[in-house]
Amino acid sequence: IDREKDGPFLAYYPMALVHSPFLPTPSSEGAGPEARANTRFFGDMVAHMDRLVGRIRRHLEKRGLAERTLLVFTSDNGTHRKITSRFNGRNVRGGKGTTTWRSTHVPMIAYWPKTVRPGSVCEDLVDLSDFTPSLAELAGIACDGVDGQSFAPQLRGLRGRPREAITCYYHPRP
Repeated sequence: IDREKDGPFLAYYPMALVHSPFLPTPSSEGAGPEARANTRFFGDMVAHMDRLVGRIRRHLEKRGLAERTLLVFTSDNGTHRKITSRFNGRNVRGGKGTTTWRSTHVPMIAYWPKTVRPGSVCEDLVDLSDFTPSLAELAGIACDGVDGQSFAPQLRGLRGRPREAITCYYHPRP
């Protein structure tokens, strides 16, 4: 970020958190060097991930780059099947490795001051293949002949062309 701050840049941070094996983080209480992977560290990993993303956001703000930088958080799959989370007052068992909503319905959070309205919610379907045409459009770059469709208008609060469906296929051992 600092090296490219004067021009356009793409910073891609493929974080392995929150992923099995569930290991203690620097903030995990009662987890010394002998601690083994355990689902009890799942919450610690989520909190640690949140802190790391927060560091990136604060760094963009500190450098005066936040208003010209789109920060996106998303995942490629849902929660591990050994994990049960609370959502809207109910328990939801993870569905990673399945093609149910528990595996395919993941968060996508966009932060871009003065462009993405704080607290706004868009219910449109977005596929990971949509990132290339979306980022290309935002950068003013032609992007023809790729899979996916741009969700750049939705980031700006416009209607765009919402997807009607997404096709998902999973085979753990192709």
